[in-house]
Amino acid sequence: MNAHRIAPLLLIALVACGGGGSSGSAPVLPTAAPSSTPDSGMQKIAISLVVPINTGTNGAKRPAYISASALGAGIVVAQGATTVNATLDLSASSSACTGSGSSRTCTTSVTVPTGTDVFTVTIYNQAPVNNAIPSGAAILGIGTSGVNVIAGSTTSVPVFVGGEIAHLGATVPSGSLPANGQPQNAVLVIAPTDFGNNAITAGTNDPYANPITVALTESGGSGNATLTLNGGAASTSVLLTKSTDSVTLNYNGGGAPGYTFTITLSASGVSSQTSSIAPLIASVGGSTVTSVGLNGTISNLTLAVGEAGSARTYTPSLSTCTGIATIGALSGSGAAATLPVSGGATPSASGCTLTITDSGSVALVLPITNTPAGASVTINGTQITEYGGYGEPFGITKGPDGNIWFTDQATQQVEAFNPASLTIQYQYATGASLWDLATGSDGALWVADQSNEGALRVTTGGIETQYPFTGTPQGIAPGPNGLMLIADNTSGGIWTLDAGGLFTILPFSPAGTPAEVTWVPGGTSGDAWFAEGPYVGDFSLNNNSLTNEISVPDGDSATYIAYGSDGNIWVSASGGSAPLMLVINPATDTILHQISLPAGTHPNGVVAGKDNAMWFADSGNNAVGEITIPSYAVTEYPLISTGAQPREITVGPDGSLWLTEFAAGKLAHVIP
Repeated sequence: MNAHRIAPLLLIALVACGGGGSSGSAPVLPTAAPSSTPDSGMQKIAISLVVPINTGTNGAKRPAYISASALGAGIVVAQGATTVNATLDLSASSSACTGSGSSRTCTTSVTVPTGTDVFTVTIYNQAPVNNAIPSGAAILGIGTSGVNVIAGSTTSVPVFVGGEIAHLGATVPSGSLPANGQPQNAVLVIAPTDFGNNAITAGTNDPYANPITVALTESGGSGNATLTLNGGAASTSVLLTKSTDSVTLNYNGGGAPGYTFTITLSASGVSSQTSSIAPLIASVGGSTVTSVGLNGTISNLTLAVGEAGSARTYTPSLSTCTGIATIGALSGSGAAATLPVSGGATPSASGCTLTITDSGSVALVLPITNTPAGASVTINGTQITEYGGYGEPFGITKGPDGNIWFTDQATQQVEAFNPASLTIQYQYATGASLWDLATGSDGALWVADQSNEGALRVTTGGIETQYPFTGTPQGIAPGPNGLMLIADNTSGGIWTLDAGGLFTILPFSPAGTPAEVTWVPGGTSGDAWFAEGPYVGDFSLNNNSLTNEISVPDGDSATYIAYGSDGNIWVSASGGSAPLMLVINPATDTILHQISLPAGTHPNGVVAGKDNAMWFADSGNNAVGEITIPSYAVTEYPLISTGAQPREITVGPDGSLWLTEFAAGKLAHVIP
């Protein structure tokens, strides 16, 4: 859908007689005839204007140089302190006009100074009276042009008149949009007219006499809605000067409860137009949701539903949700409606949807997943419970909101599992190849995004920002001073990413291909430690140089790395003669302990637990492992699902542990 506007073009010819033309290009102008007794400082010229006749049609051959409602013109020619004023009667009965049919040509003579003159022509909807434009006349268009008037020579003066907007004639979105987490765009249709109710056409040479400003303001949040002019950069304010200008509203489908935005169109001398939009938002516990995750019959959620400042009512409905989910009676209206949602006994990863439709016919569609809790086992006092129904969970971390966030490589989603309600609270689609993720110091989730070769920033409200570079990011971790550290698994190296989106590669050539990275505080910045195949690297951020690369014993390859609760670096390694866990002193860059792991172990993610132990995911033995400190005794606890391939591990808000089970499509919850 394109904005449709129409505006007048005016050409003034310094001529002895006027000519017509077709819309969109300047006519060939006759010459300007000098007076019979030319003055060396003045030049007598003839000015002709072509006035279209308003037949009620928009025929392609109808001249459109000035408004069809034009009845008079005021002409001002200025050079320094010298000013020449003239008027021209453009009405059909004017003796200055000739012609009929689609247009008439009106001509007057004006004596102007030779040299550089500034011609200003103003078109009015009333004819002059006693050589003056009546005070109540409305302006239909204004144009200004500079020209060098040469005595006794041919002279033409093209003046492009921009239409004076009297009415904006805009059609803009209003009411509501669904806060479904998906980008939504709408083109603003703006069709301005002049005081004669004629549509205005404005071009590059004849822009609107009073350009249109479109501004967007947000309330209750920011960064969810923007404007773009002609497909350019996103902004909160744009200026329309031509008919071909197109303004698009961009809404990312986000926002917290209470969020609204307003679009205001204004032009000088015109009544402004304002439209407010209150997205239809669903939330749980004050946090916006774009999907509902249930965990079987233990799930009983209350959705808050509403549009800020609205008096809307809502109608909920379920589709293909038999045995999966049920809803109770919706209560309230406007910004204070609630809807109970309960889980059923039937597992479901897709297909079930909840649709909430407001009284303005805006529909918010929320996918529902239902993953009943699996069996729990207790081994030597350690309880393990699995929650399934996901694709291929990979990276995992405790989020800034207390949820357990993880990446799903199969569905290309970033998801949040609420450890209190045991349900999925958020599911954000990314369309990307996702690996590790970490919580940054800015309170957002940062994800290694291999398909876009960079980092993906995701807020808890679902706002996504891409930061691309050239490489294959795999490991990601928070560093000092708001930096994120990224391990590049193919081009080789460690990158830093600052809050402004600037990537910088640390200046060294690694011996291997860095896969995982962590940060050890110290000094002004500390050190970045990374696992890079047969080596473990230590880069000093204080000195901006590589401190050391330590060889991994027994021909093993380092896979994951973590800063331990004992102040040492812990590295999981396998693939050589025997699997092991290395403990490295970061102050001396020496291996303190080489801990042998059970036969068949393939250690992956490692994390410091709250119980003064280090925990790791073991995909080789399908287990979660514990290493006590300082005895370094190793205990493994088998997972419930066979062939689960646990990948990464994190510590939850209560000190318990959470693992991703890549092949089983589950999360494992470990309570020591």
